[in-house]
Amino acid sequence: MSPQQSTASGTRILTGTPVVPGVAYAPVMWPGARPEVPPAVDLPEDDRDAEAARFSTAAQAVADRLRLRAAQAQGAAAEVLGANAGLASDKAWIGTTEKLIRAGTPAANAVATPPSSSRTCSPRSAD
Repeated sequence: MSPQQSTASGTRILTGTPVVPGVAYAPVMWPGARPEVPPAVDLPEDDRDAEAARFSTAAQAVADRLRLRAAQAQGAAAEVLGANAGLASDKAWIGTTEKLIRAGTPAANAVATPPSSSRTCSPRSAD
């Protein structure tokens, strides 16, 4: 179901991982072509812990570099960099990705896997 469709009761189903309190949705704009993700292969069980550790190290390095750049920037640039650092260190995203890796999904595929959770909400009336 599209987030723009309603159920018979008027409840809307929104899918994804919320990053701020509240509910809002809008069209997604991709500034360029999405990167190609390699075909998924089953990661050998002996390699899964090392792959999860490699992912965690990479995610932390990205978050750290973004925080450093945010500290050196000003205004909106600093805010955007800081927000992206928060996304790169999001515990729910990291936990979900590590779970996928430990189940046999390579890191490159696990980070590109859309969230499977959905949120149900009722529209609020404007006050």
